[in-house]
Amino acid sequence: MVFGMVNLIRKQDVERPKNLIGNRSFWLHSIIWIVYLAGAIWLKLGWFTFFMEHTAGYLVISASIIAFILFYKNENNRKKLLVWYILFLLLGYGVEWLGVHRGIIFGNYSYGSALGIGIDGVPLAIAFAWPMVSLMSINLFSGFKLPVIVFVFLVAFVSTMFDFLMEPAAVFLNYWTWEENIPVSNYLAWFILSGGMAFVGKTIGLFKVKSEGLVHSLFFAQIVFFILVLVY
Repeated sequence: MVFGMVNLIRKQDVERPKNLIGNRSFWLHSIIWIVYLAGAIWLKLGWFTFFMEHTAGYLVISASIIAFILFYKNENNRKKLLVWYILFLLLGYGVEWLGVHRGIIFGNYSYGSALGIGIDGVPLAIAFAWPMVSLMSINLFSGFKLPVIVFVFLVAFVSTMFDFLMEPAAVFLNYWTWEENIPVSNYLAWFILSGGMAFVGKTIGLFKVKSEGLVHSLFFAQIVFFILVLVY
């Protein structure tokens, strides 16, 4: 299934027909935007609530895997990218487990049922969210000849700002709840962990290829989704 997705995505770069009906790239971008825009509208209108409440976690996992595949198809060091992704996924689960059970790193919070299946109180979706957010942020700057320290800072900053926007929307959607106000340590942790993993990736020779347009759509469609959830 994964290799089939890779082949489908690859085909968008082989041929770019003039008419939109046959343009795979156009339809892949459209599907991403339709999913998130429809989700925001349905939430506000109260439509398909059962469906929305039971698919949010799977949508996060799917978006994370898609972002990985899009990087994978362009990456020269594919084995290193796979190791990096799995390591970040496990690290994300580990820090979230500490946050939920020990109240350290992020502060005191707990997860609701909206993100679906989890292990010991931590939804699997949130583990996948960590590399997803970083890959989307990395994609904004990959291909540019930036000093490593500048690249790492930009990725860490954008990842943290993404979380800053996501937090109130996530609470509204019952993804998780905070016992008190969101502590600064939460954002500091996002900055350090996302920046640290960007640094690790650069150190082992990753993220030198050009940015991927579909990952841009994943990134900005989610931002628009959070804004619509909060505003309307």
